[in-house]
Amino acid sequence: MWRGRHLIWIAFGAALVAVSPAAAQDATWVGGTPSAASSDYGTSANWTPAGPPPDTAFFNASANSNISIAGTHNVGGWTFNSGASAYTFANSISNFAFVGAGITINGGSASITNGDQLHFQNSSTAGSASITNNNNLIFQDSSSAGSASITNNLQMTFRNSSTAGSASITHNDGVLNFGDSSSAGSATIVAANNTGATART
Repeated sequence: MWRGRHLIWIAFGAALVAVSPAAAQDATWVGGTPSAASSDYGTSANWTPAGPPPDTAFFNASANSNISIAGTHNVGGWTFNSGASAYTFANSISNFAFVGAGITINGGSASITNGDQLHFQNSSTAGSASITNNNNLIFQDSSSAGSASITNNLQMTFRNSSTAGSASITHNDGVLNFGDSSSAGSATIVAANNTGATART
């Protein structure tokens, strides 16, 4: 009889373990070691613990702050801690999406050059980042451009209920789209004086 009860409690305990929520998967950028420095965002050894993380990527002071991005990546957000370096990110052949909080800058800075696909989804924000868009920049769901400084050189789109927030947007050659119930918010949008710039709503 005791053995039967024991087996029941073991089974119940196993069930509890099976439904426990997974721990957050965060990581901090370390940029390789002095003997194996690397600027590749997707290299697992450039993060501690190994990454890149699906939840929050943290950035501190680093001698290796010029980061290249390739491939497909989703991340909840980037957080730049107090004392962080001035980081630059070059997204040349990548489909990159922020799907959580987005970009939070408590120190340092973040400058992104987008040469492929850059998405802000769900309720993510571009924060106070500086973004140069040379391909396709998309805000969708309830995301926001925050207070970012954005230079649009090709295709920039706001979808669903996204907003340009209080961003400063310089619209050069290309297209700036506001679709669905998206809005320009209180953003400052300056259209360059050329025939290639087109704004659509």
